[in-house]
Amino acid sequence: MFSESWHHVADERLALRPSVRLRRQVFRGETWYVAGDPLSNRFYRFRPEVYEFLCRLDQRRTVDEVWRGLWERDPAAAPSQAEVIQLLSQLESANLLSSTRSPDSKALFERARRTRSRETRAKFSSILFIRVPLFDPEHFLRRSWPFVRLLFTRWMWIPWLAVVGLGIKATVDHWPQVVSGTSSVLAPANLLYLTATFFVLKLLHEFGHAYAVKKFGGEVHSMGVMFLVFTPIPFVDATAAWGFRERRHRVFVGAAGMIVEFFLAGLAALIWANTGEGLVHNLAFNAMVIASVSTLLFNINPLLRFDGYYILSDLLDYPNLQPRSLRQLSFSLERLLFGVRAGQPPSLSRREASWLLTYAVGSLIYRTFILISIALFVADKFFGLGLIAAALAIVVTVVLPLVKFTRYLCASPRLRGRRPRALAVVGTIVGGAAVLLGVVPAPNHARAPGVLQAGSHAEIVAGTAGYIVSVDRPSRSPVAGGTRLVTLANPDLDLELRAARAELERVEALAQLALDASTSSIAPVAKQREATLARLDLLHADRAALGVTAPLTGVWVAPFLPQMEGVRVERGQRLGEVIDTSGFDFVAVVSQDDAAPFFDGQVSGAEIRLPGQSGTELSVRDIQIVPAQQNTLPSASLGAAGGGTIAVDSTADASGRIAREPFFLVRARVDVRTADIALLHQRTGVIRFDLPKLNEGVSHVLASPSPVDGSTKFSEPFTQNG
Repeated sequence: MFSESWHHVADERLALRPSVRLRRQVFRGETWYVAGDPLSNRFYRFRPEVYEFLCRLDQRRTVDEVWRGLWERDPAAAPSQAEVIQLLSQLESANLLSSTRSPDSKALFERARRTRSRETRAKFSSILFIRVPLFDPEHFLRRSWPFVRLLFTRWMWIPWLAVVGLGIKATVDHWPQVVSGTSSVLAPANLLYLTATFFVLKLLHEFGHAYAVKKFGGEVHSMGVMFLVFTPIPFVDATAAWGFRERRHRVFVGAAGMIVEFFLAGLAALIWANTGEGLVHNLAFNAMVIASVSTLLFNINPLLRFDGYYILSDLLDYPNLQPRSLRQLSFSLERLLFGVRAGQPPSLSRREASWLLTYAVGSLIYRTFILISIALFVADKFFGLGLIAAALAIVVTVVLPLVKFTRYLCASPRLRGRRPRALAVVGTIVGGAAVLLGVVPAPNHARAPGVLQAGSHAEIVAGTAGYIVSVDRPSRSPVAGGTRLVTLANPDLDLELRAARAELERVEALAQLALDASTSSIAPVAKQREATLARLDLLHADRAALGVTAPLTGVWVAPFLPQMEGVRVERGQRLGEVIDTSGFDFVAVVSQDDAAPFFDGQVSGAEIRLPGQSGTELSVRDIQIVPAQQNTLPSASLGAAGGGTIAVDSTADASGRIAREPFFLVRARVDVRTADIALLHQRTGVIRFDLPKLNEGVSHVLASPSPVDGSTKFSEPFTQNG
């Protein structure tokens, strides 16, 4: 209960500053008290015994008198002198205490210096997420609240649900157009509109947070701009919500911005679905995409410290979830690796410790992934800024943590008596990682989308117009060349044949009369007879075409044709196709960035996987590359307009086959002898090429044979147009 440093604070006469407000809250069934300072807009949590000590602080009594009063009243619940010293130190650092002594100017300046230094380090560590406060919006929010209050009543949930539900229905009904439109969202011509729409949506998002704070009696005193990867985004400081007693109020404040954005997304979807091409149509699509995608990826994601994080913290009653999880991770690693037994864990049970560890690892991985992805995205769009972003990402994610960890490893008092073991463990881990990354070969692959193409195939179309009487061969059945596939009927054709024969008889009678009367009329009648005979031949050909036959031996594929019996089809309408299944090629689209290994002969093999059957691998017999750049995709299904992953230029060709960037075609012969699944012409899939293993010499890979002939070759001579 006693401390040798007690004499430093025993005679002080301290009290909480008059501006500090205390509120009672319940977390995980335990009572806590939250102290809020409206001047700094910061909040601090205290246990009930600490709260009782703070309430008794009075400048008419010394700290020693207050502590002894608590100790005499309840020795078991009273804080120790060491705990009181630590508490007063933290309160003094937070500038929550007032004293009867005149302030020490040197101490005040030193505290201000430490605060500025801490804020500078925090800004540098989050250089890609800089916040710049601009003004105090409290006066505007207070004046406008009477006009906005109606939007925050429970009756507004009815129109909100209606708009969001109808927006989702409109999106589902026009899903192909949504998929095709996303490929042009980042087009240069749309960037200005996209940025403006993004800024307006996020401004309304932040006002949703601000008015939610006002609804429950809080105040918002800071609003400004946050530069997220050099992109300006509005923000408001809704920290006042931490002082709300009701958990549901804090959750609503955290979700208010997303509620506003989902409503705007539904409204934008309805406008987009009911307007034609134009500025309003494009702006509505931008708003629909931004308000839904950004909300799902960032705001609602609890692994980042945005809205979803604070909502999860309140729902689980875990204030300071991320710092606590990181402390739990640090405590567990110290205990497991270094054998440190001192200190108390942040968790109260094994289940809680497991949950905190899971969150800490997931949060670190996801934050690192987002930071690296943003740096790579910026580098792809703006090379100079990309280098800066990459350098900052390396400093924040690698250099600063390494410096901090080195300082901890060499000087932390927590490792007293355990430092040799800690150094040995860290040295072993670093050495093992160096061996694993620098010596042990690691698999290396490249993937590319593509389609299956049969060696020979024929599209079956109707040779003449008619009604489908019967489908003579079921779909997916083998057929020989000349086999009848479909029987058509055309009563009008029989009438036309009868009329043509009658016309021929009339013309022949006229020819006979011309021979008897005069030789001058023979020539015109002969031409008329010739035309009539040609028409008869054409009609006989059309009649013969009523029986649709297979032009080659293969598999007849027409899955939807049996449902069309009795339906009229026009001349040239597609009925199905006959595919020669004895040989298939997989034609892959390889980007220019991934094409170098094919020209260097470093591809040693490949395997194909098809959607819906990813557990089955298709082996290939050889790999062939077309050495000229291509622009036209082998199938529209590979482009974004057809549900694929390759960006297409919809302005150049309405078919969706013109890629935005040039590419190379790679052909791989499928080994049909080992395939135990059905292979269909134009079926999409992904091929994975085997490249030289990392940390292994290229010469070793080149010396190893490929699955068939040990080489990658060009499929045809170079041509300028590919």
